[in-house]
Amino acid sequence: NNLKYPTTKNKGAFDSSCVETRKGTTLMMTRYEYVNLYHTMTDWWNTFSVLTPDQRKRSEKIRILFLDGHAQGSLDSVWESVFGPFEYVQHLPSKGVCFERAVFIPPGYSSPIFPDLGHDYILPRLRCPKPRIAADFSNHFLKAYGLKGVKPIPGKVVIVDRQPYVSHPRSHPDNFGRKMNMEKLAQSLR
Repeated sequence: NNLKYPTTKNKGAFDSSCVETRKGTTLMMTRYEYVNLYHTMTDWWNTFSVLTPDQRKRSEKIRILFLDGHAQGSLDSVWESVFGPFEYVQHLPSKGVCFERAVFIPPGYSSPIFPDLGHDYILPRLRCPKPRIAADFSNHFLKAYGLKGVKPIPGKVVIVDRQPYVSHPRSHPDNFGRKMNMEKLAQSLR
């Protein structure tokens, strides 16, 4: 990537001068499963959880910098709609970009909404550990899409069945290792 870090190998040769300083807050995110809705949602959750109240209200502008080398994905536009403008680290100028305030977002795999499912993939019956932040998170997304007045229907669950898909040009759908037994999932929700 285009980010340069001081190391023992470049000691004395490391130029940390700023040709350009990006004002405000830049959220720095490394995406792993960038075209997978579930894994991207864990990234969205972690991003939302570090926002200040002013950033959540969008009264303080923020930007996203994707630190990974992934190509553009089908879910990238959601980042802009929900959080603000984004750019890819590989598109930064090669010299002298500094950030007034950088916040590194933990990876989605460390998200509290990413459960350890074990080997049989039966979801445990866990209560939402932070119902208030979950409601705020949902409202943040709904507001970004002009759906603030939408109310949940108590007792209704929507299951999105992940079928094998090609997530990346180098992927092949036959290599889809995790397959969920929908009947077991439905039973665990009863």
